[in-house]
Amino acid sequence: MAVQKAAQLGPGVDWNTGLLAAAYAAGGNSTEALRLLHDVEERAKRTYVPAYYLAFAYIALGDKNKALAALEKDYEQRSPNFTYLRGDPGLDSLRNEPRFQALLRQMNFGQ
Repeated sequence: MAVQKAAQLGPGVDWNTGLLAAAYAAGGNSTEALRLLHDVEERAKRTYVPAYYLAFAYIALGDKNKALAALEKDYEQRSPNFTYLRGDPGLDSLRNEPRFQALLRQMNFGQ
């Protein structure tokens, strides 16, 4: 899988890891997805980790609460990835959530 190769070439690159975790979860391997997420969460205790791409893994795992928490954290950290919030199709399953709508309002993106 291409994203797995990318994660091997760039270990510690959190967007690769987040997308790889999402791919594992979407493919039914939630154990590996959760392992990768745990690794990133541990790294985040020591250094800055943009949470935006972790939201995709949580979405694939069916955990909207953690996905929204990751996006909220990303907003608090003023991550440049957050500018994709309004149009990123990977976040479509969250669009009707009140917390997601609140994030859009905070960014002055409207509905």
